[in-house]
Amino acid sequence: MDSEKTLSTLTPEDTINRIVSPDQNAGKLLSSIGMKPEQFRDQTLRSACQQLQWNEEGLLSWIKKQRVETECNEPEPEVTENEDDIIALSNRILGVIQPCIRRRLSEIARDLPRVQLVHGNQYTQLKNIERHLKRLDETIDRYLLLEKNTLIPLAKELSQQDQSIQYGKAKN
Repeated sequence: MDSEKTLSTLTPEDTINRIVSPDQNAGKLLSSIGMKPEQFRDQTLRSACQQLQWNEEGLLSWIKKQRVETECNEPEPEVTENEDDIIALSNRILGVIQPCIRRRLSEIARDLPRVQLVHGNQYTQLKNIERHLKRLDETIDRYLLLEKNTLIPLAKELSQQDQSIQYGKAKN
């Protein structure tokens, strides 16, 4: 069964078994938020959510969102200690990994107000998390700039030389 076809046709009237069977990750997702699929296997998503007092439409859209494949979920290629791999790894860092990190941080910032509204009373630490998220975002941005402007150019330069790094260059 094609998981993408199944993904687009899921409704709250589908059984938990139908949601979980084509993709084991859906079962893991449900388990991660406290719904044990084996307990509700023959029930519809709607009835299971009513018992747990959850919003079935919100849960279903969250499952669909989590199951969508993106380049950020691709497995990392194996890296060997070859000069060409440093260039390839550098290009992958700049072209795929850094944009994925920025995209994930943007998603977190975008979803935070909704999460605070829904779960803020239950998890009071969510009410004060914005400043920590902002500091994390700034720190990661500084690191990504350091990586892009300093570390990667230095690694590329060193990979093209047979010499060791000069002390002055490393110090700067």
